[in-house]
Amino acid sequence: MFKKIMLLLAVSAALLAPLNTALKSASAEVVSEKYIFSAAGTVTADADTVTILAGIDTYALTLEEGMKANDTATQSIEKSFVSYGTVKEEYYSAYPAYDKIGYNITRQLCCSSKNLSEAQNMIAALTKAGANKICAITYSSSREEELKIEALKNAVKKVKEKAAAIDGKLKLIELTEFGAYPISCTNGNSDTKICIEAHVQAVFQY
Repeated sequence: MFKKIMLLLAVSAALLAPLNTALKSASAEVVSEKYIFSAAGTVTADADTVTILAGIDTYALTLEEGMKANDTATQSIEKSFVSYGTVKEEYYSAYPAYDKIGYNITRQLCCSSKNLSEAQNMIAALTKAGANKICAITYSSSREEELKIEALKNAVKKVKEKAAAIDGKLKLIELTEFGAYPISCTNGNSDTKICIEAHVQAVFQY
């Protein structure tokens, strides 16, 4: 009789084992349930630097003549911009013209200044000195790295607020930053502003 009881208990335990495993698995799934949120944080600040990308394109029958003409224009531009700020070479190339005999020489100069209000006068001075292309005009801030951190903090705050709106018991377990970078910003007046935007994705669970 005792042997039969022990046999029944062993069989019952064997039958219940899969059920216990299933219950444990279900419990683990509830505990490990994850919620993913994303958010963007922005910061707006005054720009303190204007950068003009000026181009010099020259053509000549010989490479030597073309390079000399381009160098002369570059020196003239550098002199004309001294009172405004600094000039740095961004790009340079010299290659045979594909549609005629001769050579094309292309140079781009990065002209930066703190005198934001003088932007139009700078463009006029650059073109007068020899720049035949104005490729871009951008505004930036010397505090950009500091502003990126501030924008990132705002993004993290927002993503936590999203999680709290679902359930205040959710805990942050993983955070991924997708970068912080300047975006265009229009404030409707004559002041020049820049806007830094940071993006994050966060994983929460109970």
